[in-house]
Amino acid sequence: MKKLAATTGALLALGAGAVSAGQLLIPAYFYPHAAPATSGWDWLTAAASTTPITAIVNPSNGPGTAHNPDYTTAIDAFRRAGGRVIGYLHSGYGTRSPDALRADIDQYAQLYALDGFFVDEMSEHLAELDYYRDAYAYIKQLNPGYSVFGNPGTHVPEAYLEVADTLVMFEGPPTARSNMPFGYDVYGSPAQWMLDHPADRFGALIYGVSTEADMQALVLQAAPRNTGHLFITDDDLPNPWDTLPAYWQAELAALATPVPAPATGWLAMLGLGVMALLRRRNQPASARPAATTA
Repeated sequence: MKKLAATTGALLALGAGAVSAGQLLIPAYFYPHAAPATSGWDWLTAAASTTPITAIVNPSNGPGTAHNPDYTTAIDAFRRAGGRVIGYLHSGYGTRSPDALRADIDQYAQLYALDGFFVDEMSEHLAELDYYRDAYAYIKQLNPGYSVFGNPGTHVPEAYLEVADTLVMFEGPPTARSNMPFGYDVYGSPAQWMLDHPADRFGALIYGVSTEADMQALVLQAAPRNTGHLFITDDDLPNPWDTLPAYWQAELAALATPVPAPATGWLAMLGLGVMALLRRRNQPASARPAATTA
C-alpha cells in the first residue's frame, strides 16, 4: 500500500516544478475599527507585504448607502501594503434585479478604491449564464482592470469561466460530502476541464477546520488540485467569515511553503483516481457514502 501511495505521488508530481501553495482569498466581513483598536484588517495589512492576499470588503451586504471613513482607511492601508480589495455583491442566484446589481457596482466605484468585485450567490446553471455575462461585461466596461470573482461555491459548467476571472468552486466545511473542496466530488475525481486552465482561475473557501494540522493538510491539497485561491478558517456558522482563524500565522507560513505543481491530463486523472481508491480502502465502512441505484 505504501508503494502504491508513493507511485501516486510520483504521478501527480511528474513533470511539475515547485509552485506556491496558493494565494489568500479572504471574506473580510469584520469591521475595520479605528486606532487604537485592532481589527482583522490590521492583521491583513501586516501580512500583505509578504503574502498575496485578496480581501473581500462587505460594508452592508454590499456597499451601503454612504461612505464609511473607517472602511476607506482600512482599504487604503491594505492596498498600500500590497493587498487587493474586491467589493461584495449578492446576485440571488441570478434572480436579483440587474439594475440593482449595477447600482451596487456603481456605488462601490464611487465610494471606495477597489480592485474588482466578488459576485456571491452565483448560480450553477446555464440558464442564468447570460445574467452573469451581462454583469461581467458591465464591470469590465467600468474598468477593464477590475478582477471578477464568482462564487457558485460548487461545480459549474466550464462556460462559467466566461463570466468570472476566478471561480470559487467550493464553499463550506470539509465534511460536506455533497461537494468536497477544490472542485472535486467525494471520490476525488476532478472536473477534467479544470485541469486545462491556470490554477488562479479557481478558488475554495473552507470553514469549520478546527485544528492547525487539518488546515495544513488542506493547504497541501490545493496546488495539486489546481486551486490557486484559498482561505481556511476555524470559524463556523452562522457567520464563518467574521474573524481570522486562531492559526492565522501558521496559515500564512503554510501558503508560503512551495509545493509540487499540479500535473495535467491523464496523469492527474490516474493519480487522483488511485488516491480516491486508497482513501476508500482506509475508511471504515460506516464512513463511506451509501451506494445508490438509478
